[in-house]
Amino acid sequence: AQGTCWLLRQGQRSVAKLGPCSHAEALKYLKQAERAYRRQEASRALGDVEQITVQEYVEIYRKRYLRHKAPRTQQEEKKVQDRFVKVYGSQLLDRITKANLEDYKAARSEVLTREERPLAPTTVNIDIRYLKVIFSKAVEDGYLSVSPAGRLFKQLRVDRPVIPEVKWANISRLLLAARSTQPAAAYAG
Repeated sequence: AQGTCWLLRQGQRSVAKLGPCSHAEALKYLKQAERAYRRQEASRALGDVEQITVQEYVEIYRKRYLRHKAPRTQQEEKKVQDRFVKVYGSQLLDRITKANLEDYKAARSEVLTREERPLAPTTVNIDIRYLKVIFSKAVEDGYLSVSPAGRLFKQLRVDRPVIPEVKWANISRLLLAARSTQPAAAYAG
């Protein structure tokens, strides 16, 4: 995977990131994206595309895809969907942008738990993963040409705990202590 990363832009907004790939591959992907965008705009202008709201698509998603998942996953995903629908449910699905999703992610990051602490980044990332699935299914179903939750919509960074450095002196002391103690007698009762 060598080459340059290319950004597909619409005005000042980055719509997609292509790459790393060659210039020729980037042009091929650009033409595909432009054709899909023109088809969507033409269909919208002609009234061919069924414009649905976020809430309507979430209901479709629940009927088609959610019912095939494990009960616990269904519960958790429904909670995420309900929260998202509460904020963006009345908006048209194809009008949801990456900026809307970033705002939602920021708002979720500021929610406080019962202990008055902000939600953990891992919790917010679980919400993000569920939303990414919904928007990718909307693309597969033909309601969107490009997902706003595509590659440029990133999860929150989760800091990993630092593993303390183990010094050789500590290891040798441990080995000496282990050698000097009596082996434990096997006890069978």
